[in-house]
Parts: sequence; structure tokens; C-alpha cells
Amino acid sequence: MRALDRFHAYQLHTRGVDSVIRETFASSLEAATDTLEILGFTEGQALEMVEMFRKHDESLLQRSVSHMDDMDELLDIARQGLLELQQLFDQDKRNPMAT
Repeated sequence: MRALDRFHAYQLHTRGVDSVIRETFASSLEAATDTLEILGFTEGQALEMVEMFRKHDESLLQRSVSHMDDMDELLDIARQGLLELQQLFDQDKRNPMAT
């Protein structure tokens, strides 16, 4: 089912919808891939970085669903997610052959 935004996706997940497609998420990932390529990354590198982000964001979304009415908890999850994402990218920079 199509979700208009992240909060709509939360609502759909809490109603038992398993397959939620966020309306602007896919196009945002595509734009990010194009931007990374313009910045000099190969297509493969760009796709791997964007896929890493996609998986991370989907995980955050799943962790956040049960807290959609608790803005403080959502902010904590988002802050934790930002740190985790930074660690993923730092690890990727240190070990570029792993990607």
C-alpha cells in the first residue's frame, strides 16, 4: 500500500499492512544515487551506499512504528539512528573493499 509520508507509513504498519511503499522514498534514493555518481563515485559504489541507507532507514521505520504517538521516543530513535548510520559510513570508508 502507498504511504504519503513516514507517519502515514507508521499508521499503515500499525494496522497490519506489511507491504508499505513510501511515495517519495524511492525517488529520493534514485536522486541520491545520481548525486553520488556526479560526485565521482562509481555506479556500483553509489548503489551500495544507497542500499545501505535504505536498509538502515527501513530498520528505523520498523523500530519506530510502536512509538508513533511518543514524539520523545521517536526523536531518541532518530538520534540513535543517525549515530548508527554515521558508524556504517565510517566503517565503509575504512574498509572500501567490503562494499
